[in-house]
Amino acid sequence: MTHSWPAAETLCARGDSRNSLFFVNHGGQYARSMLLTALVLLASPSAFAQIPVNDPAVTARNTITAIVKEYILNTQHEQHAQLRRMAQRLSLLTNLRKYALPDPPRWRTHGGDFLFSNTYNEALIFGDPTGAAYLAVSHPLVAADDLLARLTHGL
Repeated sequence: MTHSWPAAETLCARGDSRNSLFFVNHGGQYARSMLLTALVLLASPSAFAQIPVNDPAVTARNTITAIVKEYILNTQHEQHAQLRRMAQRLSLLTNLRKYALPDPPRWRTHGGDFLFSNTYNEALIFGDPTGAAYLAVSHPLVAADDLLARLTHGL
């Protein structure tokens, strides 16, 4: 036979029990913790409040900067539009090929170690109308008809 310890006496009355852990009196600790909680809750809205600061000097500087940037942007748009109009007018009135040189002068290069080849580098600098320098450094295209004819139809 097992014995059980006697339970603490509880009062059954309307409300709550004196033995409840929430209401146990530990020398006024409950009252102090409730007071501290109330103070924290009352002080917390003011902690999140922000005071607006208006600095007229910074506002004036930002306004002037925005005005200058807008002026520069509008000037650039107007210059671009003017250049487009001038280019269209020039190409309508005359043939621009008359301004091209028949044999442009060769640029001076210092020669030396080039990654690909000297002829390819010269083609990049001076131009290569025949494409010979490109063909010299690239793999030529091979017609695939002969290679495809060797394949079996079962694949």
